[in-house]
Amino acid sequence: MGYRIRCTVTCSNSVSPLSKILIAVSSVGLGHAARARAYGTLLERSGHRVDYYAPEPAGSYISAWGGKVIPYSRKVESLSLYLEKHWLRTGSGLIGLRAALEEHRASLKAGIELIESIDVESYDLLIAEESWEIMSVAERIPIKKAWIADFVGYKPVGFRALLASWLTNRFLLRRYRYFDSRFYVGLRNDMKWRLTPFGPTARDVLNDLFRVIGPIPAILPDELLNREEARKLINLPQDEKIILIQLGGTRAGEDIVEIIVKEALRVGFTPAVATGPRATPRLHEKAINLGYQPKLPVLLKAFDCAYVLAGLSSIVSLAVAGIPAVLHPLPRHFEQEENAWMAPKIWQDLFIKATGNIVQDIEVVCERNNPPPDTSLHHNTVRLVEMLI
Repeated sequence: MGYRIRCTVTCSNSVSPLSKILIAVSSVGLGHAARARAYGTLLERSGHRVDYYAPEPAGSYISAWGGKVIPYSRKVESLSLYLEKHWLRTGSGLIGLRAALEEHRASLKAGIELIESIDVESYDLLIAEESWEIMSVAERIPIKKAWIADFVGYKPVGFRALLASWLTNRFLLRRYRYFDSRFYVGLRNDMKWRLTPFGPTARDVLNDLFRVIGPIPAILPDELLNREEARKLINLPQDEKIILIQLGGTRAGEDIVEIIVKEALRVGFTPAVATGPRATPRLHEKAINLGYQPKLPVLLKAFDCAYVLAGLSSIVSLAVAGIPAVLHPLPRHFEQEENAWMAPKIWQDLFIKATGNIVQDIEVVCERNNPPPDTSLHHNTVRLVEMLI
């Protein structure tokens, strides 16, 4: 049974019943598409019409779940390209000024073309799921708008990132006001750092401008398959110890996977690699190549444990499924670094941050026997939808 959505006092600025809603999804990786699909499905279950603006790889992900992606999405350059290009050049997840400006120019161009290509005013609500295209043109969109994100600003990490972070944060602070509501769906931390040299702290911005929801899983409670069903669906042997090795929606980290596979085999686990839509790592012949599985979240109970990049959607979905995992952040990717540090504190039975000793990390995590899932996370999805409508 799916959750029934009811309006509460939080809906004072709600759209009318049976509204037409456009969800604009970030094309950086798949995490944004994963959580947008989840709350988008709840919106549809409550009777609303939901369309998605979702450039690749988000578009094919949402389409695989049956979501309606507007055709213009296929014409837009994926912003994942900028992260991948930077990763391949530097081996770092830290975006500098040049990459940030390139991404902004691409976002602005796509945003202008979007509002010129579709009838935005035919929608009652536009939800921007970290959509930089919408953030760049928000003042030109005369309908109710909501911003959903797992960050409030870009934390400066190292001297080389200072200018890019400050300029990006100044841009965000100026543009948040164009949204009728803003929702924070990330992990809570102290957030004492300042967005600009003499500006507000991240905590001040969160408290003053955002409604705090908490992380959104990529699955709804009635969608998760049990171990036997999941293994049967993707042809995994029922009696083997299988570790999921998961990349995100970009090519970043594909070199890391090749090493993890070899170490997992040394420990005696069968590695099953979910490559995502863009990566093509070279895998050992004994590894199971799952390829791109858009519905991987419903299959998580097929695995005994996991070794994953520290993207928030991956972490939260593993938590709600109760699958223990090693979290390996992309080097100098401030969001993944914070996720990998915080998640083991929140879910001590489930996660550890990668230490660099891959064999030891896998042994520690995979010895954990059926840790309890955190099903309370499903309530975050329900609460968000209640506030949106």
